[in-house]
Amino acid sequence: MNPMTLLQRLGRSCTPWILLGAVVQCDLLMPGAASAAAATITEAAPAPFDECDANFIAYLGADAYQFSPTHPGALGQVRLFTVLSDQQAGVTGDFGRALWRVEIRDALGALVRTARGTARIDAEGQVIADFTWDGRDERGKLVPGGTYSYSFQGRFLPDRVVREGRVSNTKAAGRYEDLAGTAGVAEAKASTRQVIVRYDLDQQTAVNLRQSLVAGACQAPQHTPIESGFGYNFYYGSTHSHSNWSDGGLPTTSCTSGNGTGTFNPAAVYNYARNSAGVDYWVINEHNHLIDDAMANNNPPVTEAKVRQRYADGRAAATAATVDDAFVGIYGMEWGVLTNTDQGHVTLLDTPKLLGWETCSTCNGPSAECTAGTNCYFDIFTPKRFGYLTMYKRSVENPSAAGSLGILCHPSSGQFDNFAFNADADQALQGIAVRSGLAFNTGTTCSDTNVATTDYSPLWKSALNLGFHLGPVADHDSHCANYGVGIPNRTVYLLPNGTVPTLTKLAILQAHKARHFFATEDSNAQLVFTDGTHIMGDIFNVSGSVTLRTAVYDPGAESVSSLEVWRGQIGGGVPASAYRSASNQSTLSFTETLSSGTYYYYVHAVQADGHDIWSAPMWITYGSGGGGGSVNVGGWKINQRNSTVSYTIPTNTTIPGGGYLIVGRDATKAAFETFWRGGVALPSNVVYVNSAGLIPLINGSEDYTLVNASGTTIDGPTIAMASAAGNTDQRKDPCLAANLSTSWTVSTASSATPGTGAGAGCAKGVVINEFADALGTNNFVYEYVELHNDN
Repeated sequence: MNPMTLLQRLGRSCTPWILLGAVVQCDLLMPGAASAAAATITEAAPAPFDECDANFIAYLGADAYQFSPTHPGALGQVRLFTVLSDQQAGVTGDFGRALWRVEIRDALGALVRTARGTARIDAEGQVIADFTWDGRDERGKLVPGGTYSYSFQGRFLPDRVVREGRVSNTKAAGRYEDLAGTAGVAEAKASTRQVIVRYDLDQQTAVNLRQSLVAGACQAPQHTPIESGFGYNFYYGSTHSHSNWSDGGLPTTSCTSGNGTGTFNPAAVYNYARNSAGVDYWVINEHNHLIDDAMANNNPPVTEAKVRQRYADGRAAATAATVDDAFVGIYGMEWGVLTNTDQGHVTLLDTPKLLGWETCSTCNGPSAECTAGTNCYFDIFTPKRFGYLTMYKRSVENPSAAGSLGILCHPSSGQFDNFAFNADADQALQGIAVRSGLAFNTGTTCSDTNVATTDYSPLWKSALNLGFHLGPVADHDSHCANYGVGIPNRTVYLLPNGTVPTLTKLAILQAHKARHFFATEDSNAQLVFTDGTHIMGDIFNVSGSVTLRTAVYDPGAESVSSLEVWRGQIGGGVPASAYRSASNQSTLSFTETLSSGTYYYYVHAVQADGHDIWSAPMWITYGSGGGGGSVNVGGWKINQRNSTVSYTIPTNTTIPGGGYLIVGRDATKAAFETFWRGGVALPSNVVYVNSAGLIPLINGSEDYTLVNASGTTIDGPTIAMASAAGNTDQRKDPCLAANLSTSWTVSTASSATPGTGAGAGCAKGVVINEFADALGTNNFVYEYVELHNDN
């Protein structure tokens, strides 16, 4: 960034800004100017085509969040800008004009100011448009103090559409509105952001807030909680980047598109993220269908074995880069394409096998089209199109050590097979991007005034209403070699601080599975959201009332402009406004008293400099039998495969927090205690149910799945009992994946420990903890399946 200081900039009538490595001149009004704010256009530096931002998108940015129109010069104005990006047009030579319109609206939605302009998109694939607002309405009068939203709309008119006579020259030279409904004209994906007009804002505070936005370096995080006694540490990084093993790793001085042409392999990416950016973890999620293309450039010839090995080598590089309590490397894939509106990108974290479809021709069918042994560049086939539920199922079947882990990347309406949802989707996905950086951002100062963004939070809210259990992430989508320093966005994981070491790969993966994370545009903010027992991401029951509390902390003592808690119900519609809110304070608490129903709650905070922070939700079910971390599992089902049976747990059966439910095959509680414990009573936190011969039916090779009353898979399938039976299968820890053999201790049935022995856990909720055969003639009645409530 230009070394000129902020104060020097504010004293000039023209301020240079940097976007994607190109200096952008923005014409600001001279102090005291009474004329209407001017609109300017400056073309951006060339940027390459990439699927991650191939569609026509209007990215948004501003040089201030709060300003006073009574301040002199640039300090009394706000520069609103957009990056109108159509990377595909730049690469294919389908050049044309972008006609844009900016709208500024008040808190009630009334339009107070508009501006229009045109720009040309050529080979660079993008152009910057900006509008400098002086806080005046269309009549030139100062607007009242308050919060205002702004949005850039854009329509891209290719030259070929004009040549074909579908648009007149007059209309082509006209306004954004003139192209409405015109065939061949693309509408930009637009989003909305806010600015605050504050007449009580003093000049020094205004300068400080702008300086926060143009910070010259990433702020160092504090891992230990600022809040005294909070039981979690905070760890910062990003869940989205690429190396030269797909289409990333490109130098910031020449960040141009090319599969495998970059200079940073996974080891170099992790090294930069740790030692240059100072982040705590970093994720590389290679495009699953570009690994073979990259190999054709940097490690030919391409073979099936080499593609599969390269994915395995990426996971090995992540392991080699990981040092407990210092840094965690995670490798995975970004599955999918953006060719059609029903498709989309999904990050799969630490998935042990490469899922894909390469090579194919029609690419729409449920079966592989490649020739096995020749050009099937994947470990496990998944359909390229109309196959999201299949992909989720394959992910569940091939989990990480903490289970199937996934994130919906830079989402759009209709993607992911129109947000197809079932039990596999619910197991496979825990996150969704609410912020995602420009794929080819070349910034290296961590400042966000030089990078426009798109707000994906409305898609997150819609997904919550559909039933997805998703927390928000703030992605980088780094393709250039600026891993962790391009923008300040961070996804922050909360890890229990009572263990040594605290920062481990398994701990990060378990935190993701439990949705113990939040998204932030501030690189070192801390966010607490708790009821005193549970934290963001948890799903639990309460009886009567619950007190929810949130607090925002910052090692640099940055203040909070607004703090909100939103509430919704699955299928109840997307909430239109916050449920509870506060202004200019960093804490908020309230007590909720409900007798029934399931609600989700999440936090949205905005710092004084405009940085947004979002928490993962908490999903709370109200009703009798809840409280203290207890879970009412009445109506839930335990499903057994191989000798297939399904058992419905009796109504109002409640497992206390930290407790157990034992479902015995066909023995009274007293007889069960005599057989397994020599007559010693089961502990007080154990609930025993006699299934009257329904489950388990153990003869060998049985596995188990736990499904709640709504049909959502909560846990499983587990590993299978040995084919000869005769064993007890005991889960080592509730947070370990149910279908991995490494998650279980398998011993002879005489070693069973009904009602005890669960691992430390991570507040995961109810899991299948043990299932055991019973040795001896006619002792089958003492077989059991055990659930544990890890709350």
